[in-house]
Amino acid sequence: MKSISFEVSDEENKMIEDYAASHHLKLSSFIRNAVLDQIEDSMEINKNRVLCAQKQSAEERKWDAQDVWKELDV
Repeated sequence: MKSISFEVSDEENKMIEDYAASHHLKLSSFIRNAVLDQIEDSMEINKNRVLCAQKQSAEERKWDAQDVWKELDV
């Protein structure tokens, strides 16, 4: 198993430790879950953006070459 370290201020450290302790969480588990939740949320947002774009694309008018030439009056 790998470990990751990062720097926080004394105030941030106290806030993180106090939060984890008040919720009866191990600090490492709390931080790991917070990071993974952020990644999963981001992936879900991206997935929703793709699904929305696909839906919009399906609802948009499709143009073939003949339609374009006709529209351009060529």
